[in-house]
Amino acid sequence: MWHPARRYLKQIVYGGNDGIVTTFAVVAGFHGAGGGSGVAPMATGIVLLFGLANLFGDAVSMGLGDYVSERSERDVNAAERASVRDLVHAEPETARAIVARRLEERGMFAPEATEVAARVTAPEALADLVLALDRGLAAGEARGIGTQAFVTFLAFIVFGALPLLPYLAPTGTGPLAVMGPFWTAVAGSLVALVGLGFLRRSVVGGGAVRSVGEIVAIGVAAGAVAYGVGTFFSLG
Repeated sequence: MWHPARRYLKQIVYGGNDGIVTTFAVVAGFHGAGGGSGVAPMATGIVLLFGLANLFGDAVSMGLGDYVSERSERDVNAAERASVRDLVHAEPETARAIVARRLEERGMFAPEATEVAARVTAPEALADLVLALDRGLAAGEARGIGTQAFVTFLAFIVFGALPLLPYLAPTGTGPLAVMGPFWTAVAGSLVALVGLGFLRRSVVGGGAVRSVGEIVAIGVAAGAVAYGVGTFFSLG
């Protein structure tokens, strides 16, 4: 069944996971360095300053990087498609021989593979078969690279803002009153990472342990490293 998030799953998971890791690394590093004791306005302000600077700066970098890399890949693929179409028009029998050989490699008997390839007479259909079977490329592009880049940017901002929310909220009520901003940020980040993992599972299937565990493990590892670096350069 088609899932509405399937088309941009890569951008959502990639941008969201990196957003959480990026901003939580700032929070964890600052806390590990001893700046997390108490909720003094200056301490909170420093976390927000560096956290928001990283959040928006990296979000723009991620979005533009996604755009440039995708455009470069499409330029390469477009050149590959053009070369295949030139081959089909100049040497159609060579193209059919390629299709027959690839079909044989996939388990079809040689006479059947040759017959199937010989029945493909439309140049565009033959080109699409060569692209799919020999070059591993789809016939066309289904997504706009600008939209992909924007989804990456948006996912980074939305998920990356979560570790910073406890430092924006009043400290006298709710979980902040019990856990403090740092541990509330830890809990919120874990919940967001688990949510990304279940989104991934709902789209591509597979086991919950693998789908969720891989994403959570990346976030926990990055946060632990940032905390360790902050502790090493402890302010106190």
